[in-house]
Amino acid sequence: MGMLTHGRVEIAATAADVFEWLVDPVKLTAWLGAPGGMPEDASQLHPGWTSTTDTPPMGKVTVEILAYDPPAQLEFRTTYQGGDSVATYRLVEGEGVTTLTLDGDTDWARPEGSWDAALDTAMEGQSAEAHQVAEAELDKVEARLDAGEFDSLAKDQMQQAVDASLQKLKTLVEAQG
Repeated sequence: MGMLTHGRVEIAATAADVFEWLVDPVKLTAWLGAPGGMPEDASQLHPGWTSTTDTPPMGKVTVEILAYDPPAQLEFRTTYQGGDSVATYRLVEGEGVTTLTLDGDTDWARPEGSWDAALDTAMEGQSAEAHQVAEAELDKVEARLDAGEFDSLAKDQMQQAVDASLQKLKTLVEAQG
C-alpha cells in the first residue's frame, strides 16, 4: 500500500457524460493535459486492457484497466519506472447530479540507483573526499525518506492536487452541458 488519497465531487451532469471524461483521449487531454494512454474508441476498453506509452519525463507508462463498468466505475493501474498507482472512480447519478468519488493508492518508489547516478554526474571532477561527503548526505536523506519522515507533507500535496483536479473536471463537464 502506498500513499492513499480520496476525492469527491458533485457534477451537474449525467453519469454517462462524466464517465466520457475519464476515457475519451480528447477530453482527458483537456482535463489532465494528456490522453492518458486511452484508445480513441472506448469500446475497446475492458478489464485486462493495457496500453504502454512513452510519457516524458516519466518514460514508459503502462495503463491497465482493472474494472470497467460504464458509467458506474472505472479502475486502472498505472505503472511507471519506480512505482505504480491504482485509481478507482465511482459514479452515482441522482436528481440531475453525478457524485464522483476517486480513491487513489500511489507508490512513489524511487528507481534503483537513480540518485546515485545523478550524484556521480553532479560530483564529476570533485575530490574523492567531497564525493564521500555527498554520498553520506544522500544516504541520510534516503534513510529519512524510507522512515516516512516526509510522507505527511507529500500526502497533503497529493491530496490538494486530487481536489484541484476534480474541481477542474467539474468545471469542464458543466461548461460542456
